[in-house]
Amino acid sequence: MGTKVKVTSGSQKVGLRQRPNLEISRILGAGKPSIVYRGIFRGFSLPIYASDNQELFFNHSVPRRWDGESNPVVVSRVYLDTANTNKKFQMRLAWQRNGVGNVVPNTSYNVDTVVDTGTAAQYKSFDVSFEIDYDIAGAGNEIKAGDHLALRLYRIAAPSDEISGNVVVLNVYIDYKRGFYGG
Repeated sequence: MGTKVKVTSGSQKVGLRQRPNLEISRILGAGKPSIVYRGIFRGFSLPIYASDNQELFFNHSVPRRWDGESNPVVVSRVYLDTANTNKKFQMRLAWQRNGVGNVVPNTSYNVDTVVDTGTAAQYKSFDVSFEIDYDIAGAGNEIKAGDHLALRLYRIAAPSDEISGNVVVLNVYIDYKRGFYGG
């Protein structure tokens, strides 16, 4: 749905930004996570996950224009619903890939990101990034253009100094690199 191209300074690579498809029917069916509004922004409020459907699921097809050799980066724009000072929150992205002719996997890989709030007023926003190691499963099992990615985003407890309140997810996108003239 919106594709944004960004030239990476001093290289022959350009950026390619894509949005994965949110499985909204799962959220509506479970009634979780809660949809919250701030002005005309709409987001999903995430408390710490406790096996209670407080998670977001996405599906995505890896673009053929991806260079096939750099790690995709999933980014989520979030904000805090409560002011916090020198606290932390942690988000987890679980992901799986499946290519044509492969067996759909039953295991996933986790990428955790801890964010230090500093002095954060109520509604302060953050970009939380998750780098996907495209070849983590070894030679022959790398993510490839055209593969299907399944993503699960949720909040887990920070290792220390947990925030009060919830994290609200506004959006999610994936940044890829591609060759200057194509994939």
